[in-house]
Amino acid sequence: MKRSHFLLGVAIALATVYSTTSAYWQPIRGDIPTHTFVAGHENDGTPLYLCRAHYLNSIQIGKTWSGYDKCDISYAGREIPLSDYEINIQDSQGEWQPGPGDDIPVGGFRVGTDTNGNPLFLCRTPFNGGMQPGKTWAGYDKCNFSYGGEELFQRNFEIYVKGNSNSQVNRECVNSSEGRICGYSCASAFGHARCALRPGEECKADAYGEIICGFHCASAFGHVQCGDRPGQNCVADHFGNIKCGYNCHQSEFGEVICDSEN
Repeated sequence: MKRSHFLLGVAIALATVYSTTSAYWQPIRGDIPTHTFVAGHENDGTPLYLCRAHYLNSIQIGKTWSGYDKCDISYAGREIPLSDYEINIQDSQGEWQPGPGDDIPVGGFRVGTDTNGNPLFLCRTPFNGGMQPGKTWAGYDKCNFSYGGEELFQRNFEIYVKGNSNSQVNRECVNSSEGRICGYSCASAFGHARCALRPGEECKADAYGEIICGFHCASAFGHVQCGDRPGQNCVADHFGNIKCGYNCHQSEFGEVICDSEN
C-alpha cells in the first residue's frame, strides 16, 4: 500500500511540473506527426518543431526536425541533445508577437519549468538566416536558444501568445476625416488617422503628417521609419539616419548595424 501511495505521489508531482495542456504533448519515436507545432526554421527552410525534455530537475524547451531523433535544448551555455523528449501537437490557435521586454503577456505559451522553478515560455528569434525557437521568462529581456553546440541569446525576439489574447485588448477605433477606422496602435495627424492591421505593429506620424505603420518604429529629426516584418526593429544614428532590419543597434562609434535579413 505504501508503495502504491508513493508511486501515485510521484505521478502527481510530475504532472504538476508540466503545463495544464500536457494532453497535447506526446513522446516521439520516428516520424514527426502531422500538426506538430512548427516553432521556427533553418536558413534552408527546414522546419524546426517544438519539443521539450527533462534535464536535471527542470523541463527545458528545445527544437527537433524530421529525421533527427533528439531534442536540442539550451542550458548553462551549451546546446544539449536529449534522446527522451516530447513534441507538441499544436493545441490552440495563437500568434507570434514582438518580444515584450521583461513582461510576459497574458496568454504567453508556457512550455517548461527551470531548475529554480521559474516558468519558461516559448520564444523565437531571427539568427543566421533562420528563425530559432528558444525560451524566455518573466523579468528577462532575451530569448535563449541552442545553436552550433552553444546556448546563445538575442534581445530581438518574438513570443508565442495563445488564443490571440492580446488582440482584443489592444484593438481600438479612432475618428478621422475619412470616417471611423479601427485597428491596432492607431495614430492621428492633421485630421487623418491610420491603424495597424496586425497586433504587434505600431503607427507613428512624422513631422509632415504622414503616418507610417510597421514594427518597432524609430523617429529622428521629424522622420519616421518602421520595420516591414515581425522581428525587425529600427534605430537612428546620431545624424538622424534611420536603418531597419533584424537586431539593429548602434555600435560604439554610433553606426547602426543590423543582422543580415532572413
